[in-house]
Amino acid sequence: MKPVILAVASAAALLAQVNPRELVRQSLVNYDRDWLASADVSFTQRDVEKGPDGTKVSVSEVSTINGVQVEKVISRNGTPLTGKDAVKGAEKYKKAVAEANSTDLEKHMAEGQRKRDFLKEVPDAFDFKLIGEQTIAGRPSYIVQLTPKPGYEAKNRNAKMFSKMEAKLWIDKEDVRWTKAEAHVIDTICIGVFLARIGAGSNIVMEQMSIGNSVWLPKRIDVNGNAKIMMVHNKAIDEELTYSNYTTGKSKAQAMTARIR
Repeated sequence: MKPVILAVASAAALLAQVNPRELVRQSLVNYDRDWLASADVSFTQRDVEKGPDGTKVSVSEVSTINGVQVEKVISRNGTPLTGKDAVKGAEKYKKAVAEANSTDLEKHMAEGQRKRDFLKEVPDAFDFKLIGEQTIAGRPSYIVQLTPKPGYEAKNRNAKMFSKMEAKLWIDKEDVRWTKAEAHVIDTICIGVFLARIGAGSNIVMEQMSIGNSVWLPKRIDVNGNAKIMMVHNKAIDEELTYSNYTTGKSKAQAMTARIR
């Protein structure tokens, strides 16, 4: 039994040396870098949405032009688009490409960065606890529990939601990226003034994967819960998005990172 006890004690000692708040802070810095890398990425997206009328499945090819993701639906419910649906889809895609090509890349990326600024408050908005380790897809990760910090006052309007959710992060030991993230809504979250309310009990799960060159991007996003859209329409949410076939190029967006920040 002694070797086992020593191993457990050693593992506990190593965990005690890790600062979970600093670990999360560094993972957010890397998350931002990966967002910039995604400004020139293409991938396949599979969207599965369950509702009262059954399950709807769509598969799209997504390309990123000037930082704008342009989606082209290639199949619905396992059947390739044909006839009027194919023509309508092609016209919609052509219009989206034209709009993306006319986008000012620098302004678009700066606006995207501004919208993400609320994430900078995460290290101050939560209390952090390192609760263990787990190997996912052959890669060891730390597990960090996040609970709202009592009395924290958000500076960014969107950061107010942090007081109404608790989360758990699996952070890859080597790359310091989110292998997995789970968020649980503990009180109603308002998005915008008239856009939506996400009800207590809703859950969001995100999984990420390495696509090479020290870049991690989403693998799966699963949203389950309820919402009131436009403050009128109640809707149950049960949707899963999966991502595959990532390809990246040399993005001009990454070159302007210093100017944006």
